[in-house]
Amino acid sequence: SYCLVLMIATFLGAYGYDVRDKNVGALLLDFLELFGKKFDFSRTGISMSSASFFELSALYAGKVPLYIDDPLNPGQNIGLNSFAMYRVKA
Repeated sequence: SYCLVLMIATFLGAYGYDVRDKNVGALLLDFLELFGKKFDFSRTGISMSSASFFELSALYAGKVPLYIDDPLNPGQNIGLNSFAMYRVKA
């Protein structure tokens, strides 16, 4: 899905990963550890435009299951229709 592609691209950009530095299995495990164990979806948003994560404002914090800023239309949350995010957490 588009959301997953943006999550992967932001993950690689935010941590400065070069695909040539690690094998795909290690990258996958790092990705799953971040978004499965460490990432707080209720307080943190994802932005591909700046390849970073950001703290959600009081307007969104805890009220949306997943906030991913659309790089083609900044300010629009493409993760808004996500549901049952609490089930994804490890």
